[in-house]
Amino acid sequence: MPEKFESQKSETPEVEREQAPEAVELSGKDLVKLFSSNELKGALKIAGETTAITGRETGFRLAILPNKQLLVGNIVAGSSEAIRYDYQDIIKDAGEDDIESEQHPNIRFHFHPEADGILMPSAGDMEESDLQGVCQIKENGDIDILLLQSENFVSRGELIENIELFHSEVDQKFREGGFLKRTDYMDMELAKILESNGFNNCFIAYKKRNDGYALTRVAMEKIKNFGKVKLTAKN
Repeated sequence: MPEKFESQKSETPEVEREQAPEAVELSGKDLVKLFSSNELKGALKIAGETTAITGRETGFRLAILPNKQLLVGNIVAGSSEAIRYDYQDIIKDAGEDDIESEQHPNIRFHFHPEADGILMPSAGDMEESDLQGVCQIKENGDIDILLLQSENFVSRGELIENIELFHSEVDQKFREGGFLKRTDYMDMELAKILESNGFNNCFIAYKKRNDGYALTRVAMEKIKNFGKVKLTAKN
């Protein structure tokens, strides 16, 4: 299991950060920079390896500060089926940065345990309105992410109804047909079902390299074309 990292106190005077805005908008180019950042790739590596070894969902918050600096909160492990970000087993302690990450607009990332199963969001995942990443680490160490953002639903009842429709369609198309191992065809069909039920989405891939992780060119284009994203602070 990856070692637990302890937060290190800097000996230099702390720089007071700007007050957190209620929301921030990111362009396609901003998103490409974010997903290419060492901060995100490093956190994905630790969380993905933890899930691969333990079979537990593992995740973290990635906050965007007013100066576009990125801040990773605690990397935490939940159960095999769910994760909470406020209190779980801490795999990497971010110290005071974890509190800071709650106060700024952020994206949540978490890994599902199945290495070759359907990469699909749970009902709980789909109740999140802001952009999020549902992740999967494959047997060869590559990382795939389903980027997901719900449209503006008229009411929570409409949102829940669309989530139920989504899972019903998935069950009918894949599970009842015996298609349980993930394929490119399934990803395309899943993306269509998500979109038809009001969820903007795309699948992106990181390839494992000797020196870390790298986005594929196709992934960069998908992120760039995802559209403007509005993020809010959430704990």
